[in-house]
Amino acid sequence: MEVVLYNSESEMPCYLRKEKNPAWNTLDQQEWDEWNFVPKRKSQPSKFHSHVTWKSHRHDYLNRAQVMRETQAAAAKREKYENRRVLSAVSSYEKEMKEAQEEEVKWEAEEKAEEEARKVKAAEEAIRKAEWKAMKQLQETITYTNTVIPEPEEYIPFKKMTPAQKAQKKAIANKKYYSANKDKPKNKKKDDETYDFCSVCGGEHKTTTTGRSNHNVSYQHTAKVMRLHAAEAIMNNKTHITTIEQGEAYIDNLITNSEDKLCRKLTRAEVKNKYKRLAAQYAS
Repeated sequence: MEVVLYNSESEMPCYLRKEKNPAWNTLDQQEWDEWNFVPKRKSQPSKFHSHVTWKSHRHDYLNRAQVMRETQAAAAKREKYENRRVLSAVSSYEKEMKEAQEEEVKWEAEEKAEEEARKVKAAEEAIRKAEWKAMKQLQETITYTNTVIPEPEEYIPFKKMTPAQKAQKKAIANKKYYSANKDKPKNKKKDDETYDFCSVCGGEHKTTTTGRSNHNVSYQHTAKVMRLHAAEAIMNNKTHITTIEQGEAYIDNLITNSEDKLCRKLTRAEVKNKYKRLAAQYAS
């Protein structure tokens, strides 16, 4: 069935129009009535198709016309897409050709750089071979002789010096020190410095605060104080000792007995500890 597209309702044949026009001739009105006949009581079979209803001829035409319009629109769209794809293919081809030319230029530059590096490496290799050849010729001209390594000297172990050798070495060192420092001025006491004697131990010290503090922590002063504490504790503990002097004599007697037992003199630290123990013993 051929489908003709009409732009308006007036261009259609009379039997395809939607409404009846009284100005038509009798044949047109009769044909329109036949094609658009609608039964009022019961349905009648179509004059054209047994499976369609009345007015199906108009609907069939309209459906076919819509299909044709969509087909034409799809064809136009496809043609537009094909044109666009061709244009994009042409542009992509030009882009690929440009990239290929750039890659070719890059490869040529890399090949050129590799060739230059190869030439430099070959020149270095030639120089190395020439140096090796010259060194080999020089080695052939040199005559080697056997060298005798001298024997090492005999090892002398360390030996301790005798007391006489130590005294002799010390005397030499003292003589050198004296000859080097004999002309140096000696530190003399200032005229304005005054000294005083401690009332406890009888030791001499400067009259300054620092001098007195240093003397109070010296061995002479602390030993005398501990000796007096021990003598006082002994005097308080023993009835036959009535003075500090007698207590000191008693302490001296104990120290003498200890030295006789040990067969040696007690050191200053041992004497100080003796005073401390005696004071603790007799004070308790």
